[in-house]
Amino acid sequence: MTQVRGVEGVRVFVGLKALAGKHSIEALEQACETALTYEAFRLRTIRNLLKRSADKQQSFEFLEEHPIIRPLADYSVESLHQFRRQRNHERNSS
Repeated sequence: MTQVRGVEGVRVFVGLKALAGKHSIEALEQACETALTYEAFRLRTIRNLLKRSADKQQSFEFLEEHPIIRPLADYSVESLHQFRRQRNHERNSS
């Protein structure tokens, strides 16, 4: 930080110390690593990254079945052939 921004970089370090009191060390480390990969040496960037990580969606458990979604077997080649046979049978019966 001090190599890139010189004396102004010290203010960023003071700001990071204040952020450490409000956020977990893991979240702060992740935000700093992300900022470093983009060479974004501003406290505002780190604050935005911390805010963004707090807004992440929670993960949900995968459902094997759901009442409004067809089973995966309905999309198989065999079910397609069966559908075509039924459709052809209906056309021939009419």
